Amino acid sequence: MNIELLIHNIGFVALAILSFGMFIFILLNDPRSTVNRTVSIAVLFLTIYSLSQAIGSNVSDPAISKDIFMFNLVTPFIGIFNAHGIASDLGRNKRIPFSILLMYFLAVFYVIVSILLPDLFLLPSQPKMYFPNYYVPGPLNFFRLVLLFGMALPYMIYRLIRAYVVSEGDERKKWLYFLFAVILGYGFGFIPNFLVYNIQINPLWGMFAGTFAIPLLFSAVKYKLFNVKIIARQAFVYSVAIGVIGGLLAALDYFSRMVSTTYPGFPVWISPMVSASIVITLAIIVWFKFKEQDTLKYEFITTVTHKFRTPLTHIRWAAENLSKINMAESDRDNIKHIITANQKLVELTDVLINVSEADSNGYNYNFEKVNLNNVTREAIDAIRDQFAPRTIVLRNSVGLDLTVMADKDKVRNVMQTLIENAIHYSPDRPIYIQAERVNNDVVWHVRDEGIGIAKEDMPYIFTRFYRGKDARLSDTEGMGIGLFIARQIVVRHHGKIWVQSDGPGKGSTFSFSLPAIR
Repeated sequence: MNIELLIHNIGFVALAILSFGMFIFILLNDPRSTVNRTVSIAVLFLTIYSLSQAIGSNVSDPAISKDIFMFNLVTPFIGIFNAHGIASDLGRNKRIPFSILLMYFLAVFYVIVSILLPDLFLLPSQPKMYFPNYYVPGPLNFFRLVLLFGMALPYMIYRLIRAYVVSEGDERKKWLYFLFAVILGYGFGFIPNFLVYNIQINPLWGMFAGTFAIPLLFSAVKYKLFNVKIIARQAFVYSVAIGVIGGLLAALDYFSRMVSTTYPGFPVWISPMVSASIVITLAIIVWFKFKEQDTLKYEFITTVTHKFRTPLTHIRWAAENLSKINMAESDRDNIKHIITANQKLVELTDVLINVSEADSNGYNYNFEKVNLNNVTREAIDAIRDQFAPRTIVLRNSVGLDLTVMADKDKVRNVMQTLIENAIHYSPDRPIYIQAERVNNDVVWHVRDEGIGIAKEDMPYIFTRFYRGKDARLSDTEGMGIGLFIARQIVVRHHGKIWVQSDGPGKGSTFSFSLPAIR
């Protein structure tokens, strides 16, 4: 294999892995954000293009090579989705600009025509420079360049320059880095197109399109371009590591083949053994790294929160003792405020401990035979003061005992969480609790007639720290952690938890199921 072809292959495979890492990096931060969705789709299409470039140029059959290169039809969408993301981040309303809609329409029409009449896009591949096969453009191939570099790219540069001019401070720097990333990425990305039209410029330089990630990531981390979260940073770091490992293995395979060709007697099993050893070693390192991070996180949260409890207990005792002394009414009110605030801090500490335990494999469960009817009554009694003026209707549609193998305290915690949610989000309305046997499961429901849940919020209800807009307005002090913990508990009982709602203002029904004892 020609050394330039080897470098080309390694470079574009690494670019594909880097692009996929960027896809994860951007999307994981906020999959509901239009800018995150569109830009992540753009780099996903860059992944597809990079793989097409690396594979298609190495296939010896011209027809198969052409079929692989047909994936280049995604390239106009790289620019259009990027442009859409920039327009969305800069726009004051959620409407898609007409210019973006026009580009989408032209690109989709172009793709349909090219799929129906592929020879208009590409002809069978031919050897060029050091490639076994390379692109041979059809009559309409140039329109791909028009869409990407003649329409989407100028639109992006125009919008970014405008944003840079009208912004100040960190915002201005952010858009400067984004502009620099666009120019780098699309500048290097254009280079492989020269050889498509038989201009003898080495496409190898095109792999440096990945340099767009440098200013983009710097801006994302320093100026919060995509509201970067820790999980996304880790995903990107690991994807880059995988790219380096992939390049190392590809180089090792190349040199193994070169040695076996030069020295026919060289043992062929050595290279696979070395490659397998590298993969296994790195897998073990990554596994221990994840385990170490989880352990440190658990120990830190557990240690800190437990140390909070002692001073909080002392504050409560002191406040309660002071409340027994004769004092002015205003002073007594202040003592009550201290006690109330102290109680909220205790509850917050308990939440942090529960989150840590829910994430920890060391969270112990004591399974025993549990009657859900009895646990339901205990859960209601534990929070009765919260709904003293309210109506709770308890229904059991099955007269038999509803018995499961469960950790009684943790199941009661799930029930209390769901009942408290119903209380908080359905003021002055009755709450209905029902338990029933469904096939081999015991199913428990709590239904309210409160604020309901919007369709777009449904997939995220049981995720950590998530709260819908209506929920935040209705209960400003909620943390969005109770349902996450409830889900963790139910899952560890090999059960399921879900929610049903017809929309805002139409109430909701939270349910969970546990395997019944036969």
